[in-house]
Amino acid sequence: MRPSKAAISLTARLTVGFVALLAVAHVGICVYLDYTLQAEFLGVDRRELSNQALFVRRVVADGRSLREVQADPRLLEVRDLHPRLSFALRDAQGRMVESSYNAGSLIDAAAAAKSASGRASDLLRTVVRGERVWRVLLSEVSLGDEARTPLAVVVGVDVTEREYFVRRYRSRLAIAAVVAVAAAGLVGLPLVRTALAPLTLMARRAGAVSAARLGERLPEEGVPRELQGLSAAFNQTLERLEDSFRRLSQFSSDLAHDLRTPIGNLMGEAQVTLRRARTAGEYQAVLASAVEEYERLNRMIEDMLFLARADNAQAALHRAALEMGAEVDRVVEYYEGLLAERGVALKVVGKAALWADPDLLRRALSNLISNAIAHTPAGGEIEVALAQDKDGGVRIEVSNPGAGIPAEALPHLFDRFFRADAARANSDKGSGLGLAIVQSIMRLHGGSVTAHSVPGERTSFVLDFPQPPASGGLGVQSPERDSAPPMLARSPSP
Repeated sequence: MRPSKAAISLTARLTVGFVALLAVAHVGICVYLDYTLQAEFLGVDRRELSNQALFVRRVVADGRSLREVQADPRLLEVRDLHPRLSFALRDAQGRMVESSYNAGSLIDAAAAAKSASGRASDLLRTVVRGERVWRVLLSEVSLGDEARTPLAVVVGVDVTEREYFVRRYRSRLAIAAVVAVAAAGLVGLPLVRTALAPLTLMARRAGAVSAARLGERLPEEGVPRELQGLSAAFNQTLERLEDSFRRLSQFSSDLAHDLRTPIGNLMGEAQVTLRRARTAGEYQAVLASAVEEYERLNRMIEDMLFLARADNAQAALHRAALEMGAEVDRVVEYYEGLLAERGVALKVVGKAALWADPDLLRRALSNLISNAIAHTPAGGEIEVALAQDKDGGVRIEVSNPGAGIPAEALPHLFDRFFRADAARANSDKGSGLGLAIVQSIMRLHGGSVTAHSVPGERTSFVLDFPQPPASGGLGVQSPERDSAPPMLARSPSP
C-alpha cells in the first residue's frame, strides 16, 4: 500500500479559511465603499450640471437673437460666480456663440463625448484631457427667434482634484485591507489553536489507550458540544473493546482448562499403558477410552468453529416455513433412547408456525432438550411449550424440574465454557458451549434466549423469535452457507 501524502493540519485549514473569508469580506466592503463614493460624486455632478444646463437653456430660449443671448447678464453671472463650472454655446456649424473663460478644454471634451455617443441630449460623460478630468453634460436647445435656431449647450465641471482624492482613498482602502488580513492571520492562528485544544486533548487521551490500559476514557464533561457525541461514541467503543478483551481472556482461560482435561486423560492413559507390556484386550480398552476423548475434542472444536462463524455476523440462513410440532417431534425422536434410559418423560404442548433455518432451529432445540434431560431427576417430566402471538412471533419454552440454577449464575449461563458447577465436576459431559451456541443461533434469527430458574422447582429456557419480515415469502431462501452445522449435537451446558 502506498503511503498517503501528509494532510494539511486542521489548524492550518481553519486559519487559512478564516483569513480567506475575512479577505473576501474586506475586499467586498472596499468595493462597496468605492462604488458608493463614486455614485455619490456622480449624483452630485449630475444634479449640479443639470441645474446649470437648465439655467443656460432658459437664457437661450428667452433670447430673440444670438447677440441678445451674448449680452444677457445672467450668463455673465454664471461665468463670475461659478469658477469650477464651465459652459459653452455652439451653433449648428460648430462655431462658438458664448463660453466661459476655460471653455476651450470643455469644448474638446464635449466633442469627444458627442463623437463617442452620436447624440447630445442630456449626455453625461467623464473625459480625460492630459492631466485634467472633466465631467461633461451635453444638451440641445432652440433659440427664441422665429427660426428656432438650434444650439448645443455644453456644461462641464473640472473634477481633477476629486479624482486625485478618490485615488488616494482607494490606496488607503487597499492598505487597510492588507493590514486587516495580516492581523487576522496573526490573531486567527492562536484562536484556532485554542478552539482545537479539546480535540488535541482527546487525541492525546485516545493515544494513551492500549491493551494494558483499556480503562482509559475520553472526557465528556467540559468539552465543546460538537465533540461530546464523538467522545461518547469513542467511550462506548472502548467499553465494547474492553468487554471483548475480558471475554477473550476468559475464553482463552476456559478453553485451556477444557482442552487440558481430555489431553491430560489421553496422556495419562498412554503413559500408564506404556509402562509395561499389555494384552490386546487392554490395548483395545485404552484405544476405546481414547476415542471417547477424541470425540469430545472433536465436538468442542466443531462448537467453537460454529460460534466463530456465527460471531462473524455473516452467517447466511436457509429460512423456511416450519411447523414447530413436527420439528420438536423430530428432535425428540433422537432422544427417545436417552429419555427411556434416564426414566424421564417429555411432552409437547401448543402449536406454532415459524419462519427459520431448520438445521439451526433443530440444533438449538437439541441443545436445550439434552441439557434438560441431563438435569432432570428420574421420574420427572420435561415440557416443551409452543406459542404464537398475533403478530407472527413465536415463543418456545423448554422447562424441566430439578435442583435448579443459582440466581448469581443466571446472568452468565450463556457465556462460553461457563458451568453453574464452579468446581466443574461435570466438565467431562460436554464442552460448555451448548447455551452459547443457542444464543448465537437466536441472534442470527434476530431473536433472544432467556433463562428462568426456581431452585428446587423448575428451570426454563425461552426462545423468542421475532415476527417474519413483511417482504419474506415462504419460498424465499437466503444465500448458501459454506457448511451447515450438525443438526443434532448434544452439548449439555451447565
